[in-house]
Amino acid sequence: CTFDGNFLHPEPVMSAMFTHQMKNGKRISYIFPRCHIAGDIMIPFDEKEYTAYDITFEALADTTAPEGRRLFHVVKES
Repeated sequence: CTFDGNFLHPEPVMSAMFTHQMKNGKRISYIFPRCHIAGDIMIPFDEKEYTAYDITFEALADTTAPEGRRLFHVVKES
């Protein structure tokens, strides 16, 4: 949560998946069922051209998941 002097604002929680193609052509995915963006981010959605932004996500524990899979899990293409 963040506090702006008057109100307590909860951080938006989302899920994220990062997929990487390995040298052998197969993919590996890291799945974060609960995370939020670390720090402030301002993305101007009216941009006319593609622009990349550095965004850092922080994983949040999912207490409903089994132990060992609370922050993330990995899926490898076989």
